[in-house]
Amino acid sequence: MIVFYNILIAFMALLIGYILGSVSFSVLIGKIFFHKDPRDYGSHNAGGTNAGRIYGKKIGVIVILLDMSKAILATYITWMIIYLTDVQTVLSTIGSHVIQYYWLTPVGACLGHCFSLFLHFRGGKAVSCYAGTIVGCSYFMTVIGAILFFVTLKMRKFVSLASITASTGLFLLSVLMVGLYEGGFLEVTYLMNGLLLIPTYEMAIALFLMTIILVLAHHANIKRLHDGDENKIKWMK
Repeated sequence: MIVFYNILIAFMALLIGYILGSVSFSVLIGKIFFHKDPRDYGSHNAGGTNAGRIYGKKIGVIVILLDMSKAILATYITWMIIYLTDVQTVLSTIGSHVIQYYWLTPVGACLGHCFSLFLHFRGGKAVSCYAGTIVGCSYFMTVIGAILFFVTLKMRKFVSLASITASTGLFLLSVLMVGLYEGGFLEVTYLMNGLLLIPTYEMAIALFLMTIILVLAHHANIKRLHDGDENKIKWMK
């Protein structure tokens, strides 16, 4: 019975994330307001960066913010289901550790964003969902992630490289935070992150999985970086 509930909760968390992550705001905004499908233009990608190239920077920012909200909303929906329904009663008989399964929700959101249920399993590259997860769970990691992203972008001018660098750095930071917390350095972790988030192994594992998804989604960009053919951004001098 314990195994069954664990599998059920894990599947629920992944499914909620996947379904919400599959909603493509780039495609919706493109078809409704511009009568265009972003997958037919630019990099043929359904993410915010390509939307910005096609529809303009403001629309690109709107798409990115909406895509970020998918991961945040999905995660909090799962959290509320676990904490505010009878699931909590079941969990209390199993052990509170299983509650951390809500960290699987943003993993599902990244999968849905990259392999959308509504777009024949095509989509974006997980950057916005990754960023949304960080913004929704940790102000400290948000600041560090923004620094890593924009410093890399400023120096190298590649959005793909900046995204990979920031996501990898945040995963490593999460491992450090978990190590500090598990090692008894409570004051340090509270100073780093406030009282609202307790660093857990589940958080680090989720960020690791999301980083892997993000890197795999950028496989073509990585090849172009290696070959020297990746497009540089032109708006940051």
